[in-house]
Amino acid sequence: MKKIVYISIVLLLILIGYFFFNTNNSDFIYKHVLVTHNNSYGDSIYSIYKDKRIDSSEVEYRNVVDNKIKEILDSSYTLKYPLVIYNPYDEDKLSIGVYFNTEEDLKISYEVTTSDGSYKDEFDHYNKSHAYMIKIIPGSRNVIDLIGVSKNKKEFSSTIFFDATNISK
Repeated sequence: MKKIVYISIVLLLILIGYFFFNTNNSDFIYKHVLVTHNNSYGDSIYSIYKDKRIDSSEVEYRNVVDNKIKEILDSSYTLKYPLVIYNPYDEDKLSIGVYFNTEEDLKISYEVTTSDGSYKDEFDHYNKSHAYMIKIIPGSRNVIDLIGVSKNKKEFSSTIFFDATNISK
């Protein structure tokens, strides 16, 4: 009888430990991933804070980040005032996520400029919902000019200032 009680207690402790310490379940990840302001990179720049026990290479982590972004992304984030998140998926410290919505379909292009140089890129599709990963240039203040062009060739623009002076390659 004592053997059955001990085995039952051990199994119960294993189950409790699994549910308490399992950091790969979505509830744990959801509770321990935060989107926070990070003014060290500039005004209105956000970063993702995650518990050190969370593996950012897991698909579930990316899904939680996507859901957190969707929760805060509303109609107030526009081309003129986009949501900007530094390295949102913890995959590339030289990237920012730029998210916004527009009233009409726009095709987006951008130019990243620093004192050391610049580069341009554009996206192929017209959309009302926009989510882009943009490479930043480390060790410099980045000026990112976003240009949206409608199907009838009307142009809209905005500028993001991102301070990457403390980010190295």
